[in-house]
Amino acid sequence: MKIRMGFVPNSSSSSFIVQVWLELFEKKGRLISRTIEQKLAKYGFKKTTAINPEQYDFIEDYSEPNDPRTVKGMNYNYGYAVSCNQADVIRFLVNNRIPFKASEHYGHRTLIYEGGDRVWSFPNYGLMFYKDSNTTSMAEAIGKLVFQNEGIHAISIWQYMNKKEQKVYMDSLRGSIKHRRKRK
Repeated sequence: MKIRMGFVPNSSSSSFIVQVWLELFEKKGRLISRTIEQKLAKYGFKKTTAINPEQYDFIEDYSEPNDPRTVKGMNYNYGYAVSCNQADVIRFLVNNRIPFKASEHYGHRTLIYEGGDRVWSFPNYGLMFYKDSNTTSMAEAIGKLVFQNEGIHAISIWQYMNKKEQKVYMDSLRGSIKHRRKRK
């Protein structure tokens, strides 16, 4: 059995968006390579016109040729939705250094990864309040947010890697440090 230390996501439902183009309506500003696109497709990401993860929760497969949401002829992003094992998706993305935005735990938190060594996690207070105020009084919902909020976290990508991936990551860091020293 694998025991995870540190940050462990409570992933009831999560969706991910990988932005391909700087703008959806202009054919300029490609943000990821075709090689990365192939990796995303192989993993199970689907082309989508969604620009944020909350939109992808409600959008299903774009594979039907007559579907008006089909992305043929326009720019697109890649989306992925999962009901559990969100950490596996994050692991795939960070190990391939693929920037993403994600909505986790039914939208209660937003994750942002820009390709560095941290995944940022932000609470979505408005959505958390809205969902709690539907079942409790306004005062109880506010109290819950004030006393139980988790705040903003910078999560090391190290936590999403297995031992072999951690070694590769450390070797790449050592290599970049040696390269910088040689240039000086």
